[in-house]
Amino acid sequence: MNDVETEVAGIVAAVCEVPESSVKQESSAGDFEKWDSMGHLAILREVAAKFRISFDFNEMMSIESVSDIVAAVRKKAGRT
Repeated sequence: MNDVETEVAGIVAAVCEVPESSVKQESSAGDFEKWDSMGHLAILREVAAKFRISFDFNEMMSIESVSDIVAAVRKKAGRT
């Protein structure tokens, strides 16, 4: 994993209270008990703070997986 993938996986793991090793790029809401609607908001809030970006409502609703979060970060923050 690259830096963005590693950092996003760490955030998802922390919010969902699971080992980071269990977070994969294809992981999505429903894969972890705490990744429910509130968990989704918490994940995106932490990602936004970490990378100093923001998500609008439509973006938040379209993000469904770790890979979606990574792609959004790359697009918004210009990071690889």
